[in-house]
Amino acid sequence: MDDMEDYSIYGGVFDVANQNMTASKHFFQFRREEIMLYAVGDPHNVDLLNLMDLDNSQFLFMAYVLLLQRFPESLAYHRWEKAGKLPKTIFQKQVLRTILRSHEFSLNSIKVYNNYTNSCKDDMTISGQESSYKNLDNYQKMWIYKFYQRLPVKFRLLIKKIMGYDMI
Repeated sequence: MDDMEDYSIYGGVFDVANQNMTASKHFFQFRREEIMLYAVGDPHNVDLLNLMDLDNSQFLFMAYVLLLQRFPESLAYHRWEKAGKLPKTIFQKQVLRTILRSHEFSLNSIKVYNNYTNSCKDDMTISGQESSYKNLDNYQKMWIYKFYQRLPVKFRLLIKKIMGYDMI
């Protein structure tokens, strides 16, 4: 199966489950896009650009799930919740700096792509080759990402496939 087929299947399952939950007056805690990040993505390769548009609370949860492969413990969640009132870019930098520098993260075999923060180790390799994307400053990266996010999902998946990414 390719990414588009996986995305369609998991997306369809989510839609049916969401309709059933709504009919029974229950709701998923997470949006479709967040579920898809985990369901279709490669657990050993994490593209941080997929997390960039999430609100602070969702970003925190998905960063823990994708980078540490676990849910945040309640103490950490409450500590970060206080910091969650910070502007999104500052909050995301702090969360990523903490997670990517942690001993726990270093024990996982997870490759991080498109680390758009300045304060963390910047890994922009694509299929083992240096990307010219690495040479762009953060403003240029943000502009490219905002344009990319406006594209329909099928085009974003196609771009990732062409660039050598095997995740959503």
